[in-house]
Amino acid sequence: MRLFGKRVAHRALGKHTKPGGFLDVRYGFSLLRSRGVGVGYKLGALAVGVMLTGVLLAFEVPFEGLLGLFVPFLGFAGDVMVDGAEAIMMPVIFACLVLPHLTRAGSSEGFIVRQ
Repeated sequence: MRLFGKRVAHRALGKHTKPGGFLDVRYGFSLLRSRGVGVGYKLGALAVGVMLTGVLLAFEVPFEGLLGLFVPFLGFAGDVMVDGAEAIMMPVIFACLVLPHLTRAGSSEGFIVRQ
């Protein structure tokens, strides 16, 4: 079953995660670190990342409440750990996914050349 899930995920996301694909996180992270990209684009991408993370966390609240009721101590400890990691990492990951599309749309000379 595990192998089947990997195959399905690879078929669904394989062509999009390659360099130049729709979900190229490495390119987005290199744009986030690049000095050639304006601060406005970076802040806009991070703002979108924070908003998407907030929506994701809002949808998780009912499930986390039930988990806290059924497994009180482990549910709370796991919730704090996972939410802390999500609050830090998820906005950056979402920003890396959004930033290449913001720079392509807002730049008159096209998008920044890959290094």
